[in-house]
Amino acid sequence: EPLEIMLLVDDSQASTTAIPYIRDGLTKFVERMQGKAQIGIVTTGERPTSVAEYTTDAAALKKGINRIFARPGSGAYLLEAVRDVSRGLQRRDGPRPVILALTTEGVEFSNLQYERVLEDLRKSDATFHALAIGTPAALTSDELRNRGLLLAEGTKETGGRRDQLLTP
Repeated sequence: EPLEIMLLVDDSQASTTAIPYIRDGLTKFVERMQGKAQIGIVTTGERPTSVAEYTTDAAALKKGINRIFARPGSGAYLLEAVRDVSRGLQRRDGPRPVILALTTEGVEFSNLQYERVLEDLRKSDATFHALAIGTPAALTSDELRNRGLLLAEGTKETGGRRDQLLTP
């Protein structure tokens, strides 16, 4: 069965230097997955924002990818994005849901507790994968600690992977 993939892309200020590489990687990913998955794209800087609805149309996805730019002065809202997408996947009840988060090591503004986000993630039956870009941030705030725990526990519990790229 085809996959149903939601790409969560960090477009906060911390992603500024990584955006060209992220766009290039996403474009190649979309081309590789053509015909194998419905893909949607949501950015996580400032607030979760849809840039491409679920589709198999590579041209529409590439158009959305080309609209991804870093938002000056913004932080990420990854936990809100995972919660919102998980709830959306519960309503869609698709065959093989996947959430892939591309995040940079910067400021996190989510006020959610990771346990509540994990509950929604579990209910969605999605496999959660995370790719973090940059040197891992020190967990100096509750927001960063919750993001770190979501990435660690969410990927482990759903059978996904968590990878860290030290440079874009």
